[in-house]
Amino acid sequence: MYYTQVKGLFDMMYLFIMVVVVMVAMTSVVNTMTMAIAERTREIGTLRAIGMRSMTIKSLFVIEGVIIVFVGSLAGMALSYAVGAGINLAEITYSPPDSSEQAALVIELLFNNMFGSLFTLSVLAAVASYFPARHATQKTIVGALGHV
Repeated sequence: MYYTQVKGLFDMMYLFIMVVVVMVAMTSVVNTMTMAIAERTREIGTLRAIGMRSMTIKSLFVIEGVIIVFVGSLAGMALSYAVGAGINLAEITYSPPDSSEQAALVIELLFNNMFGSLFTLSVLAAVASYFPARHATQKTIVGALGHV
């Protein structure tokens, strides 16, 4: 009974932390893409003036957002594995509650969880990149070319 209550508490804490991390990641992608699009508004106007469709421009920005998140996630995964391996090699021990013996601190990083997060964040990046790109392509060609 006590175990299930504690596990339920930790599950709720992890869910809350995950929601906060996802919101921060989405906000970060939206901010990055909004700045990139704002800096390239004239380029968007030029591309549209020479006949590129709005959907193609949106696709370019969505792909850029996904690539940014994908590369950042791969770097984060590599760093996580390096730090986890370093902690495991250090053979750190601790005293768990209700135990008189030392226990080894072992960091287990699971490939399935990492790649599931990579996929989820890539999809969220695509969604988060689409909205600033849609907003930018709704400007008139003349308005985009005259943007300062």
